[in-house]
Amino acid sequence: MQLARRCVEIGRWDAVREYLLFAATQSEEYSQPLMRIGDLALEFKQFGVASTTFAELAEAEPKNPLPWIRMCEIALENNNLPQARRYLDEAEALGGDPVVTAPLRAKAGATPPEEQRKTRTILD
Repeated sequence: MQLARRCVEIGRWDAVREYLLFAATQSEEYSQPLMRIGDLALEFKQFGVASTTFAELAEAEPKNPLPWIRMCEIALENNNLPQARRYLDEAEALGGDPVVTAPLRAKAGATPPEEQRKTRTILD
């Protein structure tokens, strides 16, 4: 992790990815490398890297609410309330921990009907 942090400081995200992906193959302690990369990006306020990484994680693990929670936090940090609500809706639908999601919902507010995901209907 120290090496990964040093790489973050000099902007070498490709090296961070390689180090943490390799570490995950060597030790259970470094599992979930994409989550670690995203969290490092958040720590260093690299929101673009964090968003991309969490979106990648959400695609790789479609039942995991954590990347959606992190993307909600990023959207809130950037005062993008509609996007934050969409991410939070997804996290809650996936069973995100209410202890974590409730404070985010308090910041983001309820999703108004016009922002809610529309249900698709397939007709025969």
